[in-house]
Amino acid sequence: MRILKNTAGAAALASSILAAGFGVAEAQPTDLKTLAIARGIDVGLALSSSSGGAAVDTVVTRNFTGFVPENATKWGNISSAPGVYSWTGTDGMLDFAQKYGMKMRFHTFVWHQQSSYIANGHTNGVAQPPEANKYTRAEAFTHMRNHIGAVMGHIKGRNGGQMHLISEWDVVNEAAARDSGNDDSQNLYGGMRRSTGNSVNLDSGLSRWTGYTQGETNDFDYIDSAFAIAHRNDTTARLVYNDYDAESLGKKSNTVYNLMAKLKNRKIPVHVLGMQCHWYIGPSNTGSSGAWDPQQIVTNMNRIAALGLDISITELDIRFQNPSDSTKLYQQRQAYETIMSICLNQPRCKKFYVWGLRDGSSWINSRFPGYGNPLLFSGSGSTYTPKPAYYGLIASLQTTSVRAPGARGAVRFTPAGPAYDIRGRQMKSLPAGPSSLVRKTVPAKAAR
Repeated sequence: MRILKNTAGAAALASSILAAGFGVAEAQPTDLKTLAIARGIDVGLALSSSSGGAAVDTVVTRNFTGFVPENATKWGNISSAPGVYSWTGTDGMLDFAQKYGMKMRFHTFVWHQQSSYIANGHTNGVAQPPEANKYTRAEAFTHMRNHIGAVMGHIKGRNGGQMHLISEWDVVNEAAARDSGNDDSQNLYGGMRRSTGNSVNLDSGLSRWTGYTQGETNDFDYIDSAFAIAHRNDTTARLVYNDYDAESLGKKSNTVYNLMAKLKNRKIPVHVLGMQCHWYIGPSNTGSSGAWDPQQIVTNMNRIAALGLDISITELDIRFQNPSDSTKLYQQRQAYETIMSICLNQPRCKKFYVWGLRDGSSWINSRFPGYGNPLLFSGSGSTYTPKPAYYGLIASLQTTSVRAPGARGAVRFTPAGPAYDIRGRQMKSLPAGPSSLVRKTVPAKAAR
């Protein structure tokens, strides 16, 4: 494995990489897709539209094996009222996948935001829509059953059947609270999003799904039901629970792990844990999530894999504070290379998706003012210029040992520069890159 060290030559290397930036018409190294296929991993990105033009199509189809619609397949963009459906965005994405021989991740069924009439975010600490009793428990489950059935049925029946284009389905998204129940001293709710009353983190601790289905008193069984309904509609579908800020070890990752263990113990058909990975490097004064620890991620992935679940990196972006410079871009490259190495050395890590194509169109720019540059490409107009992070993924794919059945890899890390915790407080060091790879062959019968 080629190891990047944070040496005096780092800035010079970063500068030389920047100087070599190119548009889509110029020569570039072996593309991500070819290398990813050789390593047995699906590498993809989020697309905001299926009609980006020739330049976008060229970059996307050359470098990625799959994609996920950023917004087109969310509940609110498909259905504005019970029984009312608009398939324009979904169909455009399916056509794009069909045209270029790509796979699509479906995102998402049950979520507390962008869900139109059933659940649509928060206003002043109250989960929307504001009518607390708008639906009975039975009505909420009926809407869930009808929506999931309509979507899967539409894709199943379109153009002779297009279910084969969907590699994974995000069935439930972000059901665990960001603060993991810091105001729940008696652990009555197990760190899950509640329907009301979360005084620590009102903005991200609430879900109307919980209220409509009496989740607090029915063990949040709307989650079980969503997976069961999706499985009933297609028994071959790969079903995903997707969440953020649960990649390293801590309260929220423990909440998500416990949820996954509970679902598995109940024989609920969940197959994959999606780790979103919206991270930052350097200091953060945004009061946001996004701190990460590579060794903890390795440990967390191991325990998830031990449950019999696959792991998908579903929404990766790594932001830093503006303005951009060669040092920050090099640190970002190290971070991207590190997480790719971790995924390649975890046999159950199957997908590596970034949340967007080019920095200028990233959601980070509006969500975290003063921060940006989180993706693999920069540029404007029809130019898509690969950044150092892009070359970091190339390097990792070229040099990390290919995973083999019956083998287990352990990635160890050495400190390299300052790190900051979830509240923006400086930690002693950041394990920023792999320092050694230790492999141990396991008999095939013992391999999961």
